[in-house]
Amino acid sequence: MSDFRRELEVSDAWPKAWLPESDGVLIGVVEGYELGPSPFGQQRICVVRDDNTGELRSLWLMHEVLRREFEKLNPKVGERVGVRYVGKSEDGRYKKFRVAVDRPRPRDYAGLVNQEPKATDTPGAALGDESSEKRKNNDDRIPF
Repeated sequence: MSDFRRELEVSDAWPKAWLPESDGVLIGVVEGYELGPSPFGQQRICVVRDDNTGELRSLWLMHEVLRREFEKLNPKVGERVGVRYVGKSEDGRYKKFRVAVDRPRPRDYAGLVNQEPKATDTPGAALGDESSEKRKNNDDRIPF
């Protein structure tokens, strides 16, 4: 059963917005998702209960990088999420964010089955293996 009083608090009014440039980091529990009006049309909002203050904060998912991180990680209601504003890109065209969800990571291969590995031309190259370049130039050693 849900906490009905808390649900009323969440949907009663827009909580104070989290501002990346001044607030820097937001860590808290996801209370829900909403849609809100903006000059750019309807925007997704993640409502988070801030761990530091206990207050509800509106995390407007307006920035492309932030929205994509949320789509990728899909934080669920009740999960703890952390968002850090990293700064603007080198060319100044977009804002960069780091997003993490406090959940267990896969501990074995089975937890990675549905994820596509990144292709590399040379074995070990993705791991920064110094000998990968040597192997690339010496393919005649491979017995198959």
